[in-house]
Amino acid sequence: MWFGTDHKSCGNNYNLLWTLPTNLIVLFMIYRRPLEKTLLLNINVLVTLSLVCLWFWLPQQFNIALLPFTIAMGFCYNFLIKYNPKV
Repeated sequence: MWFGTDHKSCGNNYNLLWTLPTNLIVLFMIYRRPLEKTLLLNINVLVTLSLVCLWFWLPQQFNIALLPFTIAMGFCYNFLIKYNPKV
């Protein structure tokens, strides 16, 4: 709906911030390219941290039940960065 037409009801939809579609890229890179994966995970940590910090000031109000899930994802990214095998 974002690419083909302009729907007013879908404007200011920030759900992609907490779903992070880049996780699919990390899934395929987990054993092949550890250095690029580390860079992508660092970006995911920054996006997740900024989302948690700006949670209540974004134009779209998210359900508060997603906040623990988002924080847990940040910890998972941090764990994957810490135990990433270096090339």
